[in-house]
Parts: sequence; structure tokens; C-alpha cells
Amino acid sequence: MAESQAPYPYPQAALEEIEAHLSIKRFGRYMIKAGHRREHAIQLYLYNARLAKSLLFPLHVLEVVLRNGMDEVISSVYGAEWHLEHKFRNILSFQSNNSLQKAIDRFKKPPKKDDLVSQLSLDFWSNLFRAEYDRYLWQTQMPQLFPNHPVTRSKFEVEIIKINQLRNRIAHHEPILELNTSTDHHRILEIIGHRSTKTKHWVKAHSTLPQMLRTKPKIGPVTGPLMGERSDTDFFRVSSAAPISDLIHSPHTFFVATNERGDDVAIFDRQDITAFVFAKQEEGMIDLSDHHISDLVCAMRSQEKFVTFDESESVQYLSSAFKKAVRFIGVTHSCAPERIVGIIAKAHRRY
Repeated sequence: MAESQAPYPYPQAALEEIEAHLSIKRFGRYMIKAGHRREHAIQLYLYNARLAKSLLFPLHVLEVVLRNGMDEVISSVYGAEWHLEHKFRNILSFQSNNSLQKAIDRFKKPPKKDDLVSQLSLDFWSNLFRAEYDRYLWQTQMPQLFPNHPVTRSKFEVEIIKINQLRNRIAHHEPILELNTSTDHHRILEIIGHRSTKTKHWVKAHSTLPQMLRTKPKIGPVTGPLMGERSDTDFFRVSSAAPISDLIHSPHTFFVATNERGDDVAIFDRQDITAFVFAKQEEGMIDLSDHHISDLVCAMRSQEKFVTFDESESVQYLSSAFKKAVRFIGVTHSCAPERIVGIIAKAHRRY
């Protein structure tokens, strides 16, 4: 997967079509990392796919080794048919009980325990390391689970949550470029080794992650002033549900609209507010407290008039970014690409 057996040409039309079908929002994160150079972004996308593929084998072995070890522990406490034991079911949280029952219901007839174990997700197994299960399982059973290394339930809970999050990002085809995959790989191997040293060495010998890390595309140095150096921080973040009247006396130059989850979804300025008010006044007298930011964003199509760049990107890409309807650049922080930290307006022309 993602390794080309022959040079693959990238004419501009092909690059644009690939971007459109991957979705601009998904591909945009790679465009930012590549300085908005599509061919470089494609290479990063392929590199991300190679990284994800190389982690599948270590993650697969970890999940199998862990669930089999946990089955041994639970069986020693609640019996070999623990999935049928009310005593075990009674200690489970509603969420865990629900997950277990859903797995059972996938079978046409009551499943054998071994068949059921393979159907339960890593979410189910990792949730059993919460503090609420300490006295029922882990106060005395952690040495049985990890005979090769002393580790507490609370410390391992932190580790397995990180591994599960990594696994879920890969399963949902999310970027993992920002992650320290070398450290994650080491953590996976160490957990496997806590149960079986030989299995750890076997996985390490056949893992391709170290080779994949050496294939990261070189994008080239950033030249000129950076986006972060040219961005304006005089903006106010406002909920889309807020009334427009809240902004009338605001001293800020720009405004960032957020949705119900707090995500930044639009950028607008006083010019947009004025245009919206004039348009509504043509319909008669208006009370701005009856109109919300979401109404303005929709009417002015503000969600379509901005794109984002990382603060470490060169301003040399702004001229090509300010095209068609784009009026604003949302400058984001490298560690939080979904959060706007500054704004560059097309009208500025100061870059």
C-alpha cells in the first residue's frame, strides 16, 4: 500500500482531481505541512499511509497478546466462562456491559468464550484498566498479566489509552505525521515484552516502522517571513449562536465564529457586519439581537472565504492562496492545527 512500483506522473489536473476526491478538508492538513504545494502534499499523504501500514503488525500483535493475557486473568478470578458470570457482569460499567453484550449479539447462538474474546475491541479491553476495576482485578493480578515487568494498573492505563488512541487514528485514516511514532513503536514493543520477551523480539525483527521513518519526504526549507510574523491577533472568537448585537461595540478588527463544539468555522470583519445590516435594513427596521452570528456567516458565505496556514509557513504562498472568494487566512499553531491564532486579510497586502 502506498509504495509505487514505478514513477507516477503528477500533471496539475491529476493533482487537483486527487485533492477533490480525498476532500479538501482532509487533504488540506497535508497541504499546510507541504507549504501548499500539491505534489509535496501527495508525497506526505503517501508517507502517512506507509507509516500507518507499518504500525498495523505491531498493533495487531499487541492487541492479541493483551486480550489473551486479560482473558487468563479474568478466567482465574471469575471462571473460564466469565462472559456468562453475573458476578463479572455486575462489576462492569454500563458502557463495558453494553460493549460485551453487543459482541455476544453478533453471534446467531451463544458464542464460545474464545470466539467472543476475538470479537471484543481494544476499547473494551483498555476500559477495564480504569480505577473502578482495581479492587476487582488488578490489585493482585497485574503480575500475572505482566510477569516480565512490574507495572501498576494506573501507569498501564495511561499507556494503553495512548496506544488505543493511535490505533483509532490509524483505523479512521487520520494523519499521524505529528505523532512521535518512533516512541509509540517502542512503547508497543515494551508492552508486548512485559508478557513475552521472545514475542517482542519477533515483532521487532519483522516490524518495518524504522525503515518507513527513513522515507519521509524532504519538503525543503521555508524562505522569507513566516505567516505567524505577519498575522494580526486583534480578533474576537464568538459563538455562532450569539446575537450580532454583541459585536456592535466590540473594538476588535476581526471575528472568528465557532460552532457548538467550539471549532473555528468562519472568519469575518466589520465590513461583513455592515453589509449584513444594510441588506437587512432594505427589508425594514431590524433588531440585531434577533439575528445571530450564524445568520451573518450564512448570508455572507464567510465559511467559504478563508483558508488556513500553519504559522511556520512562508508568506510567499499568500498570493496564490488569495484567489477567487478567499478574503482571509487563518493562521494556526503547529501543535493545534484546528485552532486559529492569527489572521491575515487580503486587503492588507502587507505581506
